[in-house]
Amino acid sequence: MRVRFHTTMRHVTGVGEMELPVAHGEPLRVLLDQLFSVHPNLRPLVLDDTGKLRDSIAVLVNGRHARLLGGLDATLNDQDDIALMLPLGGG
Repeated sequence: MRVRFHTTMRHVTGVGEMELPVAHGEPLRVLLDQLFSVHPNLRPLVLDDTGKLRDSIAVLVNGRHARLLGGLDATLNDQDDIALMLPLGGG
């Protein structure tokens, strides 16, 4: 499965994307656990102290926000495209 990193996430990982093996039907939390084992500095950017997705992070599954797909329980398949980014804001 391809995981892409944007903005700050790219600076933390040092790469723009990487491949991680995920079995069909696994939840997003399994993918993130694999990702955090490779890049532990991402965990506090992505998850809050209670283990929930931070409001300040966008985790997209095939271009759709993971929160709309079940959050950490969103079901993945090995062909999914995952993107992690901090949304830009301004006024």
